[in-house]
Amino acid sequence: MKTARIIVGILLLATLSACGVVNVVYNNAPTAVAYVADDWFDLTSPQRAWLKPRVEKLLDWHRTSELPTYQKLLSDAREQVMRPVAIEHIDLLYGQSRLAAERLAEKAMPDLVGFLQLLEPRQIAFLERKLASDNEKLVKELKLGLEERRRKRVERYVGRFEGWFGRLSPEQLELLKTRVEEMPFSEELRLADRQRWRASLVALLRNNADSAVLARELRVLLLSPEQRRAADYREKWENQQQLVAQLTVELLQIATAKQKQAVQRKLAGYAQDVSNLLKS
Repeated sequence: MKTARIIVGILLLATLSACGVVNVVYNNAPTAVAYVADDWFDLTSPQRAWLKPRVEKLLDWHRTSELPTYQKLLSDAREQVMRPVAIEHIDLLYGQSRLAAERLAEKAMPDLVGFLQLLEPRQIAFLERKLASDNEKLVKELKLGLEERRRKRVERYVGRFEGWFGRLSPEQLELLKTRVEEMPFSEELRLADRQRWRASLVALLRNNADSAVLARELRVLLLSPEQRRAADYREKWENQQQLVAQLTVELLQIATAKQKQAVQRKLAGYAQDVSNLLKS
C-alpha cells in the first residue's frame, strides 16, 4: 500500500524523520523521490526528468503552506505531554495529522495521476512483483506459532514506546503486554487485504483509467483504504487502533517526569527540524 505514495509519502517522511537526516532528505526531495520511484517502477530517463520539476514545485508549496501547521502540531503535542492526557487528545492529534496528509495528497494528486499514466506495461508488472515481495515478511510471520507471533508483537511495541519514553518500568511493561495481548490477531486478514489492495491498484493501472477515475480511485486506495476492507478486518483494525491509543494514554498517565521529558525532547527535535526547514 505504501508504493503509490511516492510523491506524497516521501515529503511527509522528510518532515518527520530523525533529526539531522531530515534536512538532507527534505532539501533533496526530487532526488529522493526519483530514487524511491525507481526502486518501485524501474524508471526511464524521461520519467525521471518529468518528476523533478513537479516535485520541486510541490516541495515549495509544502514548505510555505504546510510546515507551519506541523510546527503547531508539534507544539501542541509537547504541551499536552505535560498535562493530563485523554483519548480525546490523542484522537485530535491523529485527526489533525491525517488532515495534513490529506492536504498533501490532494495537492500532489494531479502529478501522481500524471506520473502513473506514464507507466509502461513492463513497469506495472515490475510494480506488481515488488508489491508481492513486500508481503513476504508478513507471509513468513504467519508461519510462526501463535505464541511466537505474540512475543514478537510485544517486542515491537516495547521498542516503539521505549524509543519515545526510554526504558519502561516493570509496571509499564506489564501494562503494555496486557494491552497488546488484547489486540486481535489479524495478520491473515491483513495479508488478504494487502493482496486485494495490490490487485486493485495493478488492475487500475492496466485498465488505462482516465484521469478523473484514476484520481478518484487513488483517493480511496491511498487515503481511505479502510473503506474497502472486509468487515471483519475493518472491525479488528479499528479495535487495534483504539487499543493503541488507550495504551499511549495509559503509559503517559503513569510516565515519570524523566520519561515525559524524553518525549518532549524528541518532539522538540522534530520541531527544530521543521524550524530549520522553514529558514532554509
